[in-house]
Amino acid sequence: MDKNNFDSKVYCCSNSARTETKTLGIIDVVLHVISLILCIWISDLVKNHTEYIQNILLSTNSTYCDYEGLFQKIEQHPDFIIVPLIIYSICGITLGALLFHAARTRNQRLLKLWFIVTLITLLLSLYVAIMMVIEVKHKIPLHILVLIMGYIYAWYELWIVVCLIRELRSSSGSNMTMLVVADHVEPVDSDPPAVIVLSPSPTPVTVYTIEGESPSNITKQKNLESNT
Repeated sequence: MDKNNFDSKVYCCSNSARTETKTLGIIDVVLHVISLILCIWISDLVKNHTEYIQNILLSTNSTYCDYEGLFQKIEQHPDFIIVPLIIYSICGITLGALLFHAARTRNQRLLKLWFIVTLITLLLSLYVAIMMVIEVKHKIPLHILVLIMGYIYAWYELWIVVCLIRELRSSSGSNMTMLVVADHVEPVDSDPPAVIVLSPSPTPVTVYTIEGESPSNITKQKNLESNT
């Protein structure tokens, strides 16, 4: 397979890069909406129901004591911890919608903007996740597994977007209509590609008349000569 022939490549669930990108954009919006709801719910628990959150089982055989240091910081500075998470969820919803729109409209600039912002956000969130894991007394494999799966998904998403950008860049060169006018060739963007050939305008014919003869008689005489 030609490496530049991106149209024939398929990815997850036999999707093209563009379809896969739109699907990932929708998934991002849904996941971050759920994350936003959870952040608001946790914020309410921390502020108004501290005793309840201490009894929540976060994972198998894991209670508040396993996250005492983390929850103490949340209780001491709830807005400082929760508000950034809410902002992060809102940004995730915005980026997911941007990704879907960019893939739908084949906008390379928006795709590149999404890629840069997402890469920076991913690196920052990785740092925050590492700090949160350090705060936990007992490193629970389930939480680490969730983090690993989340970052595998994020890097896969970045890779798909890069593939789509390359595909659009490659197709932008092939989807050219060659507009041919006489000896002049002018490229014009077109989807699907086509070739339009415009015949040159007819060359005007100069008619010479003979004194005493009408042009129609001369034309008839020339036609007779050509037939013989």
